[in-house]
Parts: sequence; structure tokens; C-alpha cells
Amino acid sequence: MKTLSVIVPIYNEGTAFSSFLNNLYREVSKLGLKFEILVLDSVTKDNSKDVVIEFSKKHKEVKGYFLRHPGVAVTDKTNKYMLGFELAQGDYVVTMDGDGQDRPEEMFKFIEKLEDGYDFVIGYKQKRKDGRLYILTSKVANGLMRWVTGVKVHDMNNGYKAFRKEILGDLKLRSGHFRFLPVIASAKKWKTDEVRVLHKPRESGRGKFSFISRLQGGLFDMVIVFIVSKMGDTPMYLLGWTALAIFLFSVILLGIALFTEATLVGVFSALFFGLSMQLLLIGVIIEYIRGEQTTKSYRNLIVSETN
Repeated sequence: MKTLSVIVPIYNEGTAFSSFLNNLYREVSKLGLKFEILVLDSVTKDNSKDVVIEFSKKHKEVKGYFLRHPGVAVTDKTNKYMLGFELAQGDYVVTMDGDGQDRPEEMFKFIEKLEDGYDFVIGYKQKRKDGRLYILTSKVANGLMRWVTGVKVHDMNNGYKAFRKEILGDLKLRSGHFRFLPVIASAKKWKTDEVRVLHKPRESGRGKFSFISRLQGGLFDMVIVFIVSKMGDTPMYLLGWTALAIFLFSVILLGIALFTEATLVGVFSALFFGLSMQLLLIGVIIEYIRGEQTTKSYRNLIVSETN
């Protein structure tokens, strides 16, 4: 029998989280899988610690982990994703937000896709219940990301996702990179699909990311994830080819400068030559650092946990 791990990162959901947790437990129990529910909460004045502790006493499948908030919302969510992936024991791993907007009764759609052989499945919200500005900016952002990355996913940052456990071993998320898991999945050649899911109004808490935070993270993290994903496991290849192209351009400029005695062109030739050498050096440094890195454990972020 396949096993399932459900990861629920939450922050400032308060006691209202109990309604979602009850519904989640009831619906997951219907799937016919041995399962665990991992709730990852931040230690704040309005956290759901008591709710999770009491629920875990009644249901051994529910485990709560309480972390210190790093002060940055995107880092907090990334930490929770990475810790959840590290702790998960199931063959299938599902992530979903704990604000009540994701519907646990639709989880079977994700499980069916995984059983069909897909590695990664992401939800596609229908009839969104967010504010008009949020919906508009989300549509623009998703359209831009599809155009830039070439990854044809409708809802790039949907929190409702499912994975095969075995593909998560080499997944290293930083900053707000969880927003672009479909891009990372594409770069890693995971077999990917999306499923339509209904969207509910928020039951508890409030939005964790401001407009500026979403714009900043969406723009800059998209650039980082896109470039890094293109580098793959050999950053030196991308940087090396780029450096070679710039070096050849500098040689052409040097030839022009020598034949025309154009001093300014010679200066630009020297600048481009220096840039090509810097890119090569950066490539070497990156490869060295990657070789020295060891796998980071996120367990040291845990302040306390349920028994």
C-alpha cells in the first residue's frame, strides 16, 4: 500500500485552523492510504499551537512542528517546505495552505495523477475568491512567467501540489523559489501535470504577502530561478559559453580598434575581455562551492514538536 504525507505550512491562522484541520483529517482518511499530516507552524502570538497539540493527542497521524519565524515571509514558507520534505515519510507528498482556500476533498485528483505515473502535479484554481487586484496581478504575473520560462502552467504559485517522494532528494529551495516549482520541475525533467481545483474564500488568518513582496519576489526570484534552472547541474557550461561569446566579441572589437586606431573601441574590447574572464572565474568558484557543500538539514529550525 502506498503511503501519503500531507504538509501544511501555516502562520498566524489562530484557533480557526481547527476547522480546516478537522476537514483535512476527515477527507484524507477516505483515500484508503496510510497517511501522516505534518503541520508546520511559526511561533507567534497568534499561532495555532494549542489547536495542533490537542488534535495530535487524538490522532497519532497528525504531527506538529513549531519553528522560529525568520522575519521574512518567503523565507519562512521556504523553510517549512524544505523541513516538510525532509520529515515526510510517505511515497506521495502533498502540500497545501492551511487558510481553508484549498479543498481537501479534491486531493484524490492529485493522487490519481501520481498513480498514473506523474512526478509532480500542481493545482489550477477555478473561480478564485481573492480580491480583484490580487486576481489581476496574479494573471499578469502568470502570463509573464509562461512567456519568459516557456513552462505552460496556469497557476505557477498554487500551494496545492503533489510529488513523488523520490524526486525531492535533490530539491534545494531558497528565498521565494517555492513560487516557481513548475519551472524547477521542467528543468529537472519531471513528468508534470496540473489539475483544476475549486477555490474557497479564506477561512482564517490573512494574506501573508504584500503587493510589494509579491512583485519583488515574483520578479527577482523568477530571474534567479530561470537562470539557475538553465544552468542545471553544470553552471560552468552556461557561464563558460557566455564567457566565450563575450571573449570572441572582445577580439572582434580589438581587431576593429587596431585597423581603425579607434581608442574608444579598444577600451570596450578590454572591458569585454575582462568581463569574460570574470564570468569564467565565477563559474569556477560556483563549481568549487557546490563541490564543498553538504546537505543542509532544516531540523535545527524546530523549537518544539508534538509527541
